[in-house]
Amino acid sequence: MGNVRYDDGTGGQTLFSGSFSGDYTTILVNDAPGFQIEYTSIESVDPKFQFDHDKDCKMYLQSLDDGLYVCMVQKDLQMYLGEYTSRSCYT
Repeated sequence: MGNVRYDDGTGGQTLFSGSFSGDYTTILVNDAPGFQIEYTSIESVDPKFQFDHDKDCKMYLQSLDDGLYVCMVQKDLQMYLGEYTSRSCYT
């Protein structure tokens, strides 16, 4: 959001420069690409869903001497993300 500029004629005012009063939970930027993301448990969407450890899970960020093991599946318009365990997936 620091790249979004307020049109004050200088091009130097961002939305977070202190020019706006109020506590906003939503900011609308016209003609800008974006995504709507809603978070919920996988179990509430599909109680029988389980990740396939061999196909859906991968280690990321190993080049930083640390790692993050994440399972990821796209199912229709939904993206399931979580952590694989031998029993199930915790999200």
